[in-house]
Amino acid sequence: MRKSAKRIPKLTPKAPMLIMRGLVNDRHELRERMAVQAIVSGWATPEHFRTIADMQSVMLLAGSTEPSRKWAYDYCADVVGPVLKKISDRFENRKVISVTTGERKILGEFVTRYREFWLRQPMELYEAACVALTEHYSKMFEKEAA
Repeated sequence: MRKSAKRIPKLTPKAPMLIMRGLVNDRHELRERMAVQAIVSGWATPEHFRTIADMQSVMLLAGSTEPSRKWAYDYCADVVGPVLKKISDRFENRKVISVTTGERKILGEFVTRYREFWLRQPMELYEAACVALTEHYSKMFEKEAA
C-alpha cells in the first residue's frame, strides 16, 4: 500500500494569526465594516469612530516594529491618519460624524488592508500592539483624571 502523497503543511510563525483571524474573522470583520458603514452612512456614534481609530493605532504600532512592516506605518500615518483627523474635526465643529467621497473610499480600503495585513502577521505582534495601545489609553486617562 502506498502512503498518501498528502502532507500536512508545516506551520510558519505567521500561521497562528491566519488561523485565529480565520476562525473569528466574521465577527471581527463584521464589526470593522459596520463601523465604516455607520460612518459613511451618517448614523455613526463615537464608538464607531473609536473602532476605526483603534484599528489605525494598532496597525501603526505594528508597522513601527520592523522595516518590512514600515509600509503599514506609513499608510496609517499618511493616508488614514489625516482622514480620521478631518472626521474628528468635523465632529467637534458640527457634532456629526460624516465623510467626503474621498474619505469614504479610503475608509473602505483601510478595512481591507487592515484585514490583509493582520492575516500575514504573527499573533504575538497583534497581542503586543493591543497591550501597548491599552497601556497608552490607561496613561491618557490617568493624566485626564489628575
